[in-house]
Amino acid sequence: MIVTVLGATGRTGVLVVRLLLEQGHTVRGAVRDEEKALRLKELGADPVRVDVATGDGLAEAFAGADAVINAAGNAERAREVDNAGAIAAFQMAERAGVGRYVQISSMYADRPSSGPPFLLDVLRAKQISDDALATSGMRWTVLRPGGLDDTAPAGAVTVGERLPGGVVSRADVAAVAVACLTADETECRAFDLVAGASPIQEALALDM
Repeated sequence: MIVTVLGATGRTGVLVVRLLLEQGHTVRGAVRDEEKALRLKELGADPVRVDVATGDGLAEAFAGADAVINAAGNAERAREVDNAGAIAAFQMAERAGVGRYVQISSMYADRPSSGPPFLLDVLRAKQISDDALATSGMRWTVLRPGGLDDTAPAGAVTVGERLPGGVVSRADVAAVAVACLTADETECRAFDLVAGASPIQEALALDM
């Protein structure tokens, strides 16, 4: 499978890239500068210059791709990246004929006023793009992870709608995002994600 990863050099995105490569996929990593492109080449991915905020390079990044995982986010430029940029990305992916689209969002993006006040603008931006993706013609999934940490992957999570908060490792978020590409049960679904006791494949098979 050819998979384009947006936000490919971010703390979660690079874990997505590594996992996809380990599974034998061809990975295109979207980057904005040459230094980050070199990092992706060292991992074995194919870098492509993209600016999600402006949409530059998206057509090239998605041409011939089977799937997209959007791990891009920018708290300081939420309206440009998490809102308008995210919408432009999936619209371009749809025009390019991409078959599968997984968006990594944030817990409380479906209910911004219930989240941390300092994240309100970010959550509102994500809510707009998540809702827009859900009305598209794509086979989409939206992941809403809780607080992120850099602990080792547990391989076990809890998923559901409107969970009461929690944390989850970035590595497990990456694993769930990649698993969604082939988990039919997650198509056209949005769900919260935190650490838990259920193996990832079993968690994703649950009726949420």
